[in-house]
Amino acid sequence: MASSKPPIAFIGLGAMGFGMATNLVKEGYTVRGFDAYPPTLERFAAAGGQIATSPADCVKDISLCVIMVATHLQASNLLREHSEPAVPSFPKDVVLMLCSTVSCGYVQGLAEELAKDAGRPDIKLVDCPVSGGAGRAATGELSIMASGTDEALAAARELLQAMSDPQKLYIVKGGIGMGSNMKMCHQVLAAAQILSVSEAMGYAARLSLDFDYVGEEVIKGEGWSWLFENRLGRIRGGWDNILSALTIIAKDAGIITSEGRRLGFPTPMTSAAEQIYLMGISRGWDNDDDSGMVRAYLQGTGEDFRQFAGKDRDADRVASVTKLLRGIHTCAAAEALAFGKHVGLDLEQLHTLSSTAAGGSKMFAGDLGSNVVCMLNTQDGSVAAAGAGGPSLDEVIQDLRLAVDQAHHLKCDSADLYPDACSRCSSTGRSCVVDPTFRRVTKRQHVTDLESELLRVRRELQRVKATSPLPFGGGNSSCSGGGSTASDQDPSSGPFAQNEIQDQAIDDVHITGENVGALIQEYFITFHPYFPILPDLQTFLTKYDKNKLLLWTVLTIASSKQSTESPTLFSSLVEPVRTLAGDLYHAQSRNFETVQALLLLCAWPFPYQRTNNDPSQMFAGLATQIAYQIGLHRPGHSEEFNYGETAYSKQDELERRKTWLGCFVINEMLGLKLGVPSMVPAGHAIVSEVAKGQSSDIPKLLLISAHLMWLIQKAASALGDDPSVSSGATPYPMGLVRTFDNDLSLIREIYTFDWPEIADILWSMIRLQVLSFAVVANDALPSSSLIDPSSQTYYARATDLILATIDKVSKRAEESKLWPIFLKYCLMFAQMLAIKLAVQRDYGSEARTELMYAARTGVQITSSWSAYPKDNFVRHCANLKSIMQRLDYESQLRRQQGGSNVPLPTLDGIEYSELLKRKTSVRSRMSTNVVYDLVWIAKQIQRDAVAAQAHQQDAIQVSDPQSAPNLQAPGINVEHVDLDNQIPASVFDDFAFMGDLDFSASDIWMDWQTLRAPT
Repeated sequence: MASSKPPIAFIGLGAMGFGMATNLVKEGYTVRGFDAYPPTLERFAAAGGQIATSPADCVKDISLCVIMVATHLQASNLLREHSEPAVPSFPKDVVLMLCSTVSCGYVQGLAEELAKDAGRPDIKLVDCPVSGGAGRAATGELSIMASGTDEALAAARELLQAMSDPQKLYIVKGGIGMGSNMKMCHQVLAAAQILSVSEAMGYAARLSLDFDYVGEEVIKGEGWSWLFENRLGRIRGGWDNILSALTIIAKDAGIITSEGRRLGFPTPMTSAAEQIYLMGISRGWDNDDDSGMVRAYLQGTGEDFRQFAGKDRDADRVASVTKLLRGIHTCAAAEALAFGKHVGLDLEQLHTLSSTAAGGSKMFAGDLGSNVVCMLNTQDGSVAAAGAGGPSLDEVIQDLRLAVDQAHHLKCDSADLYPDACSRCSSTGRSCVVDPTFRRVTKRQHVTDLESELLRVRRELQRVKATSPLPFGGGNSSCSGGGSTASDQDPSSGPFAQNEIQDQAIDDVHITGENVGALIQEYFITFHPYFPILPDLQTFLTKYDKNKLLLWTVLTIASSKQSTESPTLFSSLVEPVRTLAGDLYHAQSRNFETVQALLLLCAWPFPYQRTNNDPSQMFAGLATQIAYQIGLHRPGHSEEFNYGETAYSKQDELERRKTWLGCFVINEMLGLKLGVPSMVPAGHAIVSEVAKGQSSDIPKLLLISAHLMWLIQKAASALGDDPSVSSGATPYPMGLVRTFDNDLSLIREIYTFDWPEIADILWSMIRLQVLSFAVVANDALPSSSLIDPSSQTYYARATDLILATIDKVSKRAEESKLWPIFLKYCLMFAQMLAIKLAVQRDYGSEARTELMYAARTGVQITSSWSAYPKDNFVRHCANLKSIMQRLDYESQLRRQQGGSNVPLPTLDGIEYSELLKRKTSVRSRMSTNVVYDLVWIAKQIQRDAVAAQAHQQDAIQVSDPQSAPNLQAPGINVEHVDLDNQIPASVFDDFAFMGDLDFSASDIWMDWQTLRAPT
C-alpha cells in the first residue's frame, strides 16, 4: 500500500543532510535527493532513497523541499543559478525549508528575492537551521529552530517534527530570519567551546598531565560541555575521522562576527576564536576535523596527539584545566545570551534550547546561566548567587584569572638544561628542538628601535631635501650640466661621501656620475616612499651598479619628474630600458634585483597608447616567476631554493620580504585593473606579515597596501570568481558585499597610529571595488534588498566614497603626477563608477550633480598626467568625455524643452542614460565589470558619432545645401557639450579588446614609436 506521507525533495546530502534524508526514508517518507557528489547519490539510493539528476528534477511536482548545504552560496546556486535550478520547477505553494546555517540577513534577502526577483511570492519559506551533529541527524533527534510566517510553519511542522527530537522543535517568534538568529547565538557557544577543547587539552599537554584522567575529571565536573565530551574522543584518535571540518565552524564564526559588526554588537569571544580558526586554515588544516586545532597549542606539529601524553595526575593541575574550561564556558554563555537579547530573541527559549543542544555546558545549563538570563531580562545589572554548591560569578572569574596566569608562566627550561632535553620533552619521550639561544625582543625594545629608526630616516630626509635636484637639459643623448647635485654636499658627510658614483651609459645615452647620483637621490626623495621595496638610500648606494636593469630603471623613473620640462632624457631611456627588461638571456636576468626592477617598471609604467601594449602584465609575470625560483615566497627558507645559499642577514631578509609584498601588490592591482585573477595567491608569507599589523617592520604604506590587496583578493575571488558560475559572478552577492565591506571599514582600526594619509585613497578604491559588485547586481536604483539595517544603501555609501576620494586627490593633484599607477588607478576607477551611479539618479538631483562634477574633476586631473598627446591617460579621458557630453546634452534638452518626455538622441534605439542605466552586460571581469561595460558603451557612442559626422558631411555636399538634413534639434544650444569637437576615433583605446588587433611582439615597440612621434 502506498505511503500516506507526502513525498519530500531533499537537496544536499552531506554529513548532516544524508543522515536527515535517510532518517525520513526510515520514517516511511518517499525522499527524492540531489547532491553534487555522485558517490553520495549512490549511497542514498542504496539506503532506499530516490535520486535526481539536478535541483530542478529533484523538486518537480513535490510540495515539500528541504535544503541542507554548507553555505549560503551553495544554497543560492542550487535555487537559482544552477544550469537546472530549483526555483523555476517548484510547484505552486511549495514549502521550502532552509536548514543550513546562514545569516539572518541572507535568509531575509532570499525571501525578498524569491518574491520579487523570481516572481514567486507563493513559495512558503521556512528558516529552520538545525543542531545536533550527524549522529542525531540520522536518528531524527535534532534540535531545530524554525521561523517564518504562520502559514509556512503550519505547512512544515509535521516534517520538521519528523526530523527533530519531540522536545526540541523550537518555533522562534519574530518572522523569517529569527531562526537563523537563534542558531547564530547557539553557535557563539559552539565556536568558543570547540576551540576550548583543543585549548584545554593543549594546556594539559604543557602540564604533562594524563589525558585520559583529565578527560574523566572534566566530564564529571564543572568543566563539562557536550562538545568537550564529543570532541575528546576525536583528539585521542588523532583527528583522522573527519566528522566536522574546520571550515564549517570557521564559517559559522564568520557569520557571528559579521552580524555583530552589522548590528553594532561586540563579539570578543567569537572574534578571538575566529582568528585562531583562520590561523589553522592558513596552516592547511581547513579540511581536517576541527578537533585537530589542538595542534595550535602544542609545541610540535606531530599528527598523533598521543605522543604528547604525560602521566601526571596532580589534582591542582587537573583542577586548573577544569577552571579554564569553566571560565571559557561562562564567558561564552554571557556573549551568547547578550547577543540574543540584542537581536530580540526570547532568552528563556534560547537558554532552554542551547542547554540541551550541542552548545550545552554545565555552566550554561546550571544556575549561573539562568541567573544571566534573569539579569538580562530585568536589566538590573547584577547576577544572582549560584545555587547550593555552585560557584559564584566572582569565583569563576578569579579561577579563570589564576588558570590564565599559570598558563602564561609555563616556560620551557631548555635553556637551563641544554644540551639535554627540556623537562616536558623528557617526560613525554620526545626530542627537544628548541633553540636555547633564541631571545624574544620585548615590545618596549621593539618600539624604541622603531623610534630610533624613524628619527634617523627623518634626519636623512631633511638633509637630502635641502639639496636641490639637478635641472636637466642638454642634448638628445646625454645628461650633463650644472646645478646643485648630491656631489655638491660636504664630501665628509652623507651617503655619497663613501660611495663614488661612476659614469653610466646605455646605448647612446651617457650620464655623468654626478648626475647619476642626483637621479638616484631624486628617486629616493620623490618616488621611493610610495612603493618602498628597495633598501634605504645609503644601502642602495653601496651596490647601486650591481644590477644594470635596476639602476637604469631607477634613473629612468627619476628622470620622468622632469620629463614635462625637458623630456629628452626620459624619452631616450624608455626604449633601451624596455629592451634590457626583455633580455631573458642576460646574465643578470634571473636575480633578486631584477625582480625589484621589473616591479618598479610595473609601478611606474612607461607611456603607452593601447592597454594591450602595456607590458606591465608580462613584467609582473616574469618578476613573479623569478621570485618563486629564488624563494621570495618562503622567507627563511632561501637555502632550499638556491644550492649553497647561506642564511641572509636580517637587513637582506627584510628587503626580500618587502619585495615579495611588492610583487603581491603589483600582481593584485594588475588583476583588478584587467578584471582577472591575480597571479600571486596570498600564501603564508603574505598572511603572516599582514597578521603582524603594527608590529611588522615592513614600511607602513607597503604593509597597508598588501593588507588591502589581501582583502580585495578574497572578496574578488568570492564575488567574481565563483567556480559554479560560467561568468564567475556569484548570483547573490549582497551578503558577501556586506561582509567584505565591513571588514574593509574596520581595517583602519588595526593601524590606528600608523595610517598614512595617502593610504585613504587606496582604501577607498578597494571598498569601491567591493561595492561595485552590488552595483552590477542591480538594474537601477537599489531595491529594498539592497538596503542595509542602517538604512544606508550601497549606492549612497559608494557615492560618499567616490566624492571623498576625488576630493582628496584634487587636493594633491600636482603630487599625483608622480604616484605609482596603483594610486592613479584609484582615481580612474572612482571616475567611472561615479558616472555609472550618476545615471541612476534623477535629472537635476543633488546626487547626480555632485557625481558628474566629481567625474569631471577626476578627468581633468587624469588628463594632467598625460606626457604625450595620445597616451593611455588621454584615451581614458576621451572615453569618459564622450559619455559625459551625451549626458550633458540629454540634460539640456530636458531643461529647454521642459519635461522628461522629450525625444532624446539614441544609440541602437536606446537613450544614452537608459543605456548606462541598464543591467551591466559585462559579467566576467570581476570587480571591473562596471569599467568595461562603460568603456564598451563609450566605443559605441564614438562609432555612432563618427558615422553621424560622415553622414552630415555627405548631406552638406548635395547640390542644394538648403536640403541638407538638420542634425541638431531646433532651438537647442549645444556649444557647451562640444559635440562638434570630437576626439578622432583613432585615439579611443581598445581597452584590452583583442579581437580587431593584429597583435604581435613588435606592437609594444610600434605603440611607443607612434606615441612619441610628432602629431
